[in-house]
Amino acid sequence: MMKNWLKVAQWRRLTVCMLVIILMAGNAGYAAAVSLSQIEGNGAYHARRSFGAGLYDSVSNKTFINYSGPQMDVYVKAYNHSTSSWEPAVKVADWNDSSTYAYHDYGTMVMLPDGKLGILIFNHSSAAYLLKAPNAHSMDGVWTKTQINADKTAYPMPAVVGNTVYLLYSKNDNQSYPYRTYRMTKSTDSGATWSTPVSIIDSGKTADKFNEVYSNGVYIHGDKIYMTWSMAGGPGGHNHSSRHLYVAYLNTADGNMYSASGTNLGAKVDNAELADCLVYDALPVTSSSDYGTRHPVQQADVAVADDGTVVVAFGEQENAGGQTVRFGKLVSGVWSYSTLQTGTRNYRDLAKTGPDDFEVLYLSNDYTQLVSTATANLGSTWSEQYNLAIPLAPSNADFPVYANFIENRQNIQAIIGAVNLAQRNTDYTGKWPIIAVDTLPPTGEPVTLVNENFDSVEGEQIPPGWTFNNAGGTVSVAADPGSTDKSLRLYDTSTSTVVSASASFAPTATAVTTEFKIKFGNQSNLYVRVYGGATEAIRLRTNSGKLQVSNSGSYLTLKSYTANAWHNIKIVADPSIGQADIYMDGVLLQSGGAFHSAVGSLDKIQFITNSTASNMTMSVDDVRVTK
Repeated sequence: MMKNWLKVAQWRRLTVCMLVIILMAGNAGYAAAVSLSQIEGNGAYHARRSFGAGLYDSVSNKTFINYSGPQMDVYVKAYNHSTSSWEPAVKVADWNDSSTYAYHDYGTMVMLPDGKLGILIFNHSSAAYLLKAPNAHSMDGVWTKTQINADKTAYPMPAVVGNTVYLLYSKNDNQSYPYRTYRMTKSTDSGATWSTPVSIIDSGKTADKFNEVYSNGVYIHGDKIYMTWSMAGGPGGHNHSSRHLYVAYLNTADGNMYSASGTNLGAKVDNAELADCLVYDALPVTSSSDYGTRHPVQQADVAVADDGTVVVAFGEQENAGGQTVRFGKLVSGVWSYSTLQTGTRNYRDLAKTGPDDFEVLYLSNDYTQLVSTATANLGSTWSEQYNLAIPLAPSNADFPVYANFIENRQNIQAIIGAVNLAQRNTDYTGKWPIIAVDTLPPTGEPVTLVNENFDSVEGEQIPPGWTFNNAGGTVSVAADPGSTDKSLRLYDTSTSTVVSASASFAPTATAVTTEFKIKFGNQSNLYVRVYGGATEAIRLRTNSGKLQVSNSGSYLTLKSYTANAWHNIKIVADPSIGQADIYMDGVLLQSGGAFHSAVGSLDKIQFITNSTASNMTMSVDDVRVTK
């Protein structure tokens, strides 16, 4: 979950609370300190849903975030993991809106298929726009702003699946009725052109007037885009009340909508099919003056475990006045729910962190504490990860309006936007805090640079920070040794081209420990290499059933290995002295051996076949690099 540790520059840091949480056996958790720090003070109110605040990019080794500043102008900021510092925020677009409802015009960030940052932003209930960076894996330069459509768009919800960008949104068809459909447009050229929008959820205008689709979140699982929503409106008018929680997914392979249990609903969910998508029954008290009891489901998200189990998390205001944060899962066609917390309905986000592992963020009822709780067994048990005071001073902020997990997060865990509740839609001068939730290593703990077990990777999907070269065969994830303990398999079928898998990490000039499990086929010249830039520092190879290491270009035989059986390898390499210790199956085989070539730092591990032989196999698992 965490591969790089954060040191925020002291002049920007406002650390209010730090604690160490020990990783408990059998439970997901942090073996690191968790800290909340103000990173900017010019935020404005925006009604962000539970996603889109930012993402980690392994190519640049940066975490990028976006937020709305003065007059809803769009800002981007980056944390550079290589230098352990935040870079100054950059305004990438003028928005110039200080109207009462300007908070609807917020941006949602994605990495486009061409490697450029994109921010989807709407002129609420009017038009959709894409803000796009000029250079791949960078926020620098002049961003472009292009209109996608003028389809009365509300609440941008982008999802990138393969080389296609899907943009989901509510269309404000008829606010006076009230009536909002849920629509989709897509781009196959990284936002240059977009398809004609189509409706994917449309209840029509029914007599009870609960016909506004209010979506809360989207989640990508393979080629499926899952979504949650409630139906709003009612006799009180536009968004006066809302009811129930629904889940469905768009299967991008065939373009159809499906219920969470897999019922094919065709190209569009209609009013009669809402019952197929109902996952939690929650009726409003439409006569109440309290917003919460008129809107019993308070935000909601969906995610999917490795075995296909669909889960949801949400906050609920009960009709009797109780407030809860709930977690639900669909097992054998039946939804069951557990209560994570009572006394608050302030659910904020859900993240999948492992095969059956999920983490939930929520706020205390008085909005002063950020709480994380996690499960490693599909919700059977939960463990509180942290409970931290939110730094709202020295501004007059009193309400964290959103708290979003970072996509592909490393040690920047989440971003919080806080406002003053009473002034939130009357003061757009940009004076409220943007807060980072980050992790720091306990004293003496190693810093994790790479940590990949491939269990949450499917097929030829490439994990963050990795690159595959399958020109000479295939590089794919296989159920070896089992379906819940997968590994990466390299299969070379060419006599002229290699296959390889590489994991990059921040350049490190001090000692680096690389550990992995490996299964060599019965072939010579299968390689494990550790690089510093373009220079090969460490080279291991197979040769007639033996493992060898190159010392300054001369090969030393370390030990025989068993073909097609798992072995544990550990390499402790120090570029400052050009020497390495090598272990296999816990036995030290070389102490202080010379590097293959001298380098000033290390930044990549590679598993690679030979270019002149075919039918070569090698499997890798549990790759971990620390410093």
